[in-house]
Amino acid sequence: MYPVRTEVVGLPAVNFPDVCPKEPKTRVSAFCDDHCKVAEKNKIPIDLREFLHNYCGVPKEHDSDEGNIHFLSRLYFYGQP
Repeated sequence: MYPVRTEVVGLPAVNFPDVCPKEPKTRVSAFCDDHCKVAEKNKIPIDLREFLHNYCGVPKEHDSDEGNIHFLSRLYFYGQP
């Protein structure tokens, strides 16, 4: 979501991901701690479900019975689990 400088020893720059490689702030956060602060300043929800459903527009009926929102987010954004 936000550009983050990433270094991978031995790999050319072309392989650097254009995503944040940090862990989410909590188990239900959409972003790492630093990006949660940026999102909150810009009035973007940081809760994963709220972000996906209310901000990104993922329909709630696509939630799985198990409530696996991580699977859902990969399926919605990348077309694969």
